[in-house]
Amino acid sequence: MKVSVLMPVYNGAQYLQEAIDSILGQTYKDFEFVIIDDGSTDESTVIIANNAAKDNRIVSLRNENNLGICVALNKGLDISKGEYIVRMDCDDISEQNRLEVQVAFMDSHPEFGLVGSKIRIFGNGIRQPYVFDFEDDWRMCMANMLFASCVAHPSVIIRTEILRKYNLYYDDEFRGLEDFYLWWQLAKYTKITNIQQPLLNYRQHIKQVTKKVYDERHFAKGRRFLNERLFFWGIGLSDFQKDLMLRYIYNFRFDDNQVEDFIFLCKRILLDMKKSRPELRPFAKLLMAGAISQCVNNSDLLKKTKKYYACKAFFSGCISFTWFLKYFIRQILSR
Repeated sequence: MKVSVLMPVYNGAQYLQEAIDSILGQTYKDFEFVIIDDGSTDESTVIIANNAAKDNRIVSLRNENNLGICVALNKGLDISKGEYIVRMDCDDISEQNRLEVQVAFMDSHPEFGLVGSKIRIFGNGIRQPYVFDFEDDWRMCMANMLFASCVAHPSVIIRTEILRKYNLYYDDEFRGLEDFYLWWQLAKYTKITNIQQPLLNYRQHIKQVTKKVYDERHFAKGRRFLNERLFFWGIGLSDFQKDLMLRYIYNFRFDDNQVEDFIFLCKRILLDMKKSRPELRPFAKLLMAGAISQCVNNSDLLKKTKKYYACKAFFSGCISFTWFLKYFIRQILSR
């Protein structure tokens, strides 16, 4: 079998039928649809059973109790028979040609083991759906993982043989970061990219897991994971700098002193990467430019000007001359 589509469900009845229909209606037909009901107490169980009775491509599992997304997904991984594993969430909608496009890409690009796509955001509070972009250069994807995941979880297709060869699963110790952590493990053995067209419609709504408020346990996980990434890349930061990096990752607003410290942190990262990962340094530099810009643009606590921080970042070696020049051209044109 070519493809196993893997979808966990927990009390997802409201949007579940739309998600199922978007997979069963794919132009590509050679797949099994593994649905894991993780102890739902709403109508999800009935909806899954009704669809499974009509289409034998559906393989349904049920946990009597809610065991969590990592346990559910790992059960699905264990029974999946496909050469490729495609992730799907029970509140999203796949484009009709999603599997056809992703399978064709994987067949013709054996160097890639994890491939996402652009996604179209829609749902509550969104008047006009919009496309969210992800990088396609594998080196930029790798550099992006300094700060965050480089693919959208429900958009991915994974080469199963890599998961089996290196015994890779979702790690429940990093629940809430389980996708990013798995991508990090995969990146040690294969290349990552994103297809440059939206193949998934990603729904925003009130019940979404990713809209939760982060607690201290989540920050502790984030710190452990950050330490692992920094160690792998040979980047040496102080505890203060790691805390500052986490504040950026979790979208805290910065004051002037923190922005200055963040620019110095970016300089430190780039200096270390020049020695440890020189092939990624130009892409990390682009990432640093964007991160510094985001810190400045997203804060209302700053007394110094954007021009000041652009100059500070440039003369610290954190942004390229081209980026610096484009910034000033935009400033002139916006007057």
